[in-house]
Amino acid sequence: MTEKDEKVAEEAEAPPRRKPVKKISVRTITRKGATALVDWVDGDEPRRAYVPAELVQDGQVPEDELEAGAQVGVRWEEFIKGPAATPEDYANALRRHGIYTLEDMERNLLSARQAFWECATIRLGDLIKAVRRSEK
Repeated sequence: MTEKDEKVAEEAEAPPRRKPVKKISVRTITRKGATALVDWVDGDEPRRAYVPAELVQDGQVPEDELEAGAQVGVRWEEFIKGPAATPEDYANALRRHGIYTLEDMERNLLSARQAFWECATIRLGDLIKAVRRSEK
């Protein structure tokens, strides 16, 4: 057997190299029997899923197992439709709060924040109805 043949034979006997498994840090919310509810952050998106409890080791779970787990939660972004207020709505809210000038705003930042909060607040009742309709 030549040296080249020996090398080929060694490579054939060697176990195949596995791609390293990427593990994601998780927080265990609950554990019941063989199942664990975990949460983690994917980019900037907080997520939750049920996974087999045995996969949670040292606060980590293989990434592919998290994706395969039973995802928990409403995809709120699918139901929230764009900004509810226009620039005119914000301007009118500021004026209703007595904010007409820059000096008014600087003197009363709390009222200015309240005006913006009123405009930015979505109607939660409408959001709840939309999610319920989608579940039917």
